[in-house]
Amino acid sequence: MATLPTTNRTAHLDASNSDDVWDNYGPPPSTSSTDGSNAERWDLEGSTVNLGWSGNTANAPTYRVTTPLMENACLDFNGTSEYYVAYQDDGATTIPMSDWLDVDGWTIAIAFWTEAVTADEASPWDNPALLIDVGGFIGIHVRDSGGSDKQVYLHNFDGNSDVLSVSASTGASHVVVAGIDGTNIFLTLDNGTPESTVASGNTQDITADIWVGRGYSGAGLYYDGRIGEVAIYDAALTGTALSDLNEYFADKWLRAPALATAPYQPAQRN
Repeated sequence: MATLPTTNRTAHLDASNSDDVWDNYGPPPSTSSTDGSNAERWDLEGSTVNLGWSGNTANAPTYRVTTPLMENACLDFNGTSEYYVAYQDDGATTIPMSDWLDVDGWTIAIAFWTEAVTADEASPWDNPALLIDVGGFIGIHVRDSGGSDKQVYLHNFDGNSDVLSVSASTGASHVVVAGIDGTNIFLTLDNGTPESTVASGNTQDITADIWVGRGYSGAGLYYDGRIGEVAIYDAALTGTALSDLNEYFADKWLRAPALATAPYQPAQRN
């Protein structure tokens, strides 16, 4: 199995790894007051970065281990109210996307499983999102394209909206790797052939907060499905690093674990 690249990695959210965020979802590791409400928090890459839900426990997705993704634990978002907001270590100060990304080069990988999508809004930012900045300048969204498969797309706003999309089935595990390299935006689904197009410019503004599981606006705000892992880099990965990122996520979230088999035993003569 390929190793998850660490160079330029600024955040790693993993529901299945006891060394990372989301693993201790069951008993709250800590709570703090945020605008008068409770906010649960988990450590991310460093001790000064946490993830928590905004408001109260009604916003918390379900930690799922009995019906996981490819035998890995995940978080199940209900599509109506559940999402996460990134906080500083004080549990009260939100983290801007600029702390995790560089406007002229970044990469995001997400393992996900979509239950349903009903939103089909013309504006890219008006559909449910796996991850966005609250300003609506960056987003990885899902959209109902009218068929059994749904659109998964990258939205990058630089004064104009640059969009790339691929089709992905519901009720199945998928991996999306997307980003911008200063010239192009790129999008790969399930370690397949990358899609890319020339961007009209670098990401315009990423100073807004970070949401996981919720879109920017519109009727279809909330993501209905499961998210297992997110890796964020403040550079456009290339070469071996990008290949390793795709292979790591594919090995873990797309390829069924090998079945254990008993060693061959020749028939016994009586």
